[in-house]
Amino acid sequence: MSILLNRKLSFCILLSCIFLFRVLYGLSSEFWSVDEIQVYLLGLKYYSTNLWPYYGSDVVYTNSQISGALQALLVGLPLKLFSEPESPIIFLNIISFLALYYFGWYIKKRVPSIPFWFILCWLMLCPWTLWFGTRVINPSYVLPFSILFFIGFFETGGFFKQSLIKPTKAFFYMGVALTAIMQIHLSWVLLLPFMMYSFFQVLKTNNKKLLYTGFSCFMGCILGAIPLLPTLFSNGFKLTSGHESAIIFNIDNLKNIGIILTRYLSFASFEVPYMIGGNTNARLQLVQDNIWMAPSTIIVLIIGLAQVALFIRYFFKKDIEIEGWSKVKNTVLISWLFIYVAFFFSIKGPSSHTFYICLPVVFLYSFYCYSSLFAKPFWKRAFLPLFLLNGVIFHLGLINNNFHHHSLYKNRDKVVKAIKEKDYKSLGIRRAEVWGYGY
Repeated sequence: MSILLNRKLSFCILLSCIFLFRVLYGLSSEFWSVDEIQVYLLGLKYYSTNLWPYYGSDVVYTNSQISGALQALLVGLPLKLFSEPESPIIFLNIISFLALYYFGWYIKKRVPSIPFWFILCWLMLCPWTLWFGTRVINPSYVLPFSILFFIGFFETGGFFKQSLIKPTKAFFYMGVALTAIMQIHLSWVLLLPFMMYSFFQVLKTNNKKLLYTGFSCFMGCILGAIPLLPTLFSNGFKLTSGHESAIIFNIDNLKNIGIILTRYLSFASFEVPYMIGGNTNARLQLVQDNIWMAPSTIIVLIIGLAQVALFIRYFFKKDIEIEGWSKVKNTVLISWLFIYVAFFFSIKGPSSHTFYICLPVVFLYSFYCYSSLFAKPFWKRAFLPLFLLNGVIFHLGLINNNFHHHSLYKNRDKVVKAIKEKDYKSLGIRRAEVWGYGY
């Protein structure tokens, strides 16, 4: 009995430490760049003026905004509850932590050979779930909803014989997530083929349930769309505000098939270059300024490259005897090709954040790849703790650097003043006000 209590206590302490680490990472992350400030201003304007935010994040390529109030509410409501600059960051960390924990539980059920402690530690401390998931910028708010969507998809896509979640509930998840992400990021369109495939599976296996699952999905869509409805009513039920002009035929993306694959797989790897700077000089400068993190940076860089190589190698393996393996693998391959084709019609190139929404697919696949490694004692007893320890040291270097140069605490008093005086313009001007319309 005492051993069981000690294990539960140790597990709770581990979770608490991980949560506090993620909050620290978020508080130390970039705050003053244009995109971060503009998303924060959405919530600060709602808090300051009580004007209903009919529109959300900006689409800078078309001088337009995404329809719906959800993004502004997710930032602004925490300020109303607790009028301190940190409140939106802490709230974001709470919902992303809970979503990642739920996803970790789901992965453990589907790939039982992987220890739960490692699944949670890696999900929570992976560079990509820290980079987007702890700081106030719109892709960070995509993460919880995309996890919800893809758990629903895995449960309804014919991957497993035994369901963990009822089909009606899974379709409800997908519906809520779809219309919620619709108000946050334009990448929501990437979810449509997955949802269509799930409905096809219902039609194929038991078409009598199509009505129930369809109704459940519809109710989920309505719930997720509640903050969007005032915009639709005020705008003649027009869903877009001009950002559809970002859809153009872009032949330049034809050459990016390999780039998209490596960036896609890197979501579940220890990505280093993206996290430490936009160019070689900036990356070297960061490591030089925090020279104590150099050994760990090199170690996790090598591990990150090895992870991507492992994921590619496992595309060709057929002998993994865990339910769902072949279908999960095929989903990664097909979704990669779909993302590639989708960029033929995008004004942007394949920046990682534009298809970050599909991160849960790659993560589930990655744990299948790790399953055979966990049969070897060396990986459990020596490599994994060393890997996670070096990851923490690397992130501590980023925290130390960003806290002084990029974080909220570079000029927190300015944000405090804007909140106290309810004058969002003292922090910055919304792009939409420069454009002359929108929120």
